[in-house]
Amino acid sequence: MRRMIHGDLRRIFRKPGYHVFAAILYLWFLFWTIDAEPSENIEHIHDFVNFVGIMLISLPVLLSVYGDELHSGTMQGVIGRGLSRSRLILGKFIDCACLSAPLFFGLYLMIHFKSFLMELVLTPRQYEMLAVYLALRWTKLLIILAITAFFILMGWNMVVGILADFLLIYIMEPVLLAVQEETHIAVLDVSFYGLLDRGYAAIEAGNTAWQLPAAIILYICPVLLLTAVCFRRKELSL
Repeated sequence: MRRMIHGDLRRIFRKPGYHVFAAILYLWFLFWTIDAEPSENIEHIHDFVNFVGIMLISLPVLLSVYGDELHSGTMQGVIGRGLSRSRLILGKFIDCACLSAPLFFGLYLMIHFKSFLMELVLTPRQYEMLAVYLALRWTKLLIILAITAFFILMGWNMVVGILADFLLIYIMEPVLLAVQEETHIAVLDVSFYGLLDRGYAAIEAGNTAWQLPAAIILYICPVLLLTAVCFRRKELSL
């Protein structure tokens, strides 16, 4: 599995697509907050990460990790050479984590560059909380990518995966909020959206963010396990 991950990352980092998306992400960010009022800087940065950043990070990761290999048949070859399907799924998830983390870190560096360029007034505490916010958005994206991978591998189709990615990023959270407000059942609060948001609020207030490990244990681990169980039963042309 280690050799597969190393080979995947080396192949992806050598291709221009990943770096093109990174350039688009950072350039878009530079112009996103260019007219922001100083008092609204943090809100504008949060909005960018939620509505633009996560999608622009998830797309190159999904296309690089799954898209190329679905078309080339590399996954079937790896399985045919003896790698278990469970280890393949875990390896691809690690690929996603390794590819998305540098993009979030680069975005954090761009926040510093933007602050210097535009003379934005941000305190050390605000920088610290922005780092926490980006780390929690990264965790959110990993959960979304884990769920999306289930649909990609079950449907063996990238269109299905990108559609699931879009729904999880833009549609599911407002739907859960509407259901919670209508029924007074805490469906949003117990979702990974709610857990991570409450975790951020807890850290901001100086409290222990138990919601973060809860989100990982309740969502990433079960989704990977479910994907492994279902993918073992899927017939592939090796």
